[in-house]
Amino acid sequence: MSALNTFLRPLQNAANAVQVENLVIPGFIEPMMARLYRPAHEAGTLPGVLYFHGGGFVGGSLDDADIPARFIAEHASVVVLSVAYSLAPARPFPAAPEDAYAASMWLLENSKRLKVDAERLAVAGDDAGGNLAAAMALIARDRNAPDLLAQVLIGPMLNACVRISPRKPVRIVIRNIYRVRWNVCIRMPHRWSRAVCAACRQR
Repeated sequence: MSALNTFLRPLQNAANAVQVENLVIPGFIEPMMARLYRPAHEAGTLPGVLYFHGGGFVGGSLDDADIPARFIAEHASVVVLSVAYSLAPARPFPAAPEDAYAASMWLLENSKRLKVDAERLAVAGDDAGGNLAAAMALIARDRNAPDLLAQVLIGPMLNACVRISPRKPVRIVIRNIYRVRWNVCIRMPHRWSRAVCAACRQR
C-alpha cells in the first residue's frame, strides 16, 4: 500500500458515499480500463478530475488509485476518471502520456452524457501519475485543447536526474530504483520526451 493510501484510508467515509463505474475507453495503442467515481449525493453536472496512479511507469493499477480517487470525488464533489494507462516495458514512452491525453479527450467528448462540466476540468496524479498529469497538461496546451483549471501533482516524478546526497544510503537506493524506472520507460528519443522529463521546469 502506498503512503498516500495509508494517509487517506482513515479519512474515508462509507463506501457507498461514491458511485463507481468500470469502463473501457480508447487509448493510444489499444483500449484501456478506466474507473469513474461520482459522489452518490450529487445528481447534477459536476467538475471533472482526471487521476493517474503511481508506480514508477512500470507498475500500479486502478485499484492502487481507488482510495485517492474516492477521496477526491467525495470531498471535492467532483467526478473523477481514473485511468489504467500503458506501462513500460511492454508499452514504453510515449504510450503513457498519449494515453493520458486520449483519456482527457474522451472525457471531454462524453462530458454531457457523464454530467461533467467540460469547462471545469482538472488533472491529478501521484508519483509517475503526477508526471503524466503535468505532461498531459503540456500536450493539451500544445495541441490547443481546452484549458485545464488546475494540476494537483502528489510526489511527482518530474526530474530524471534524481540528485540525492551520497550521505543518505536509503535515499541512494530510492534514487537507483527511480533511475531504472526512467530508463525502462524512456527507451528511445521522442518529440514529447521534453514534456515528460522537463515538466517541472514549466511555468
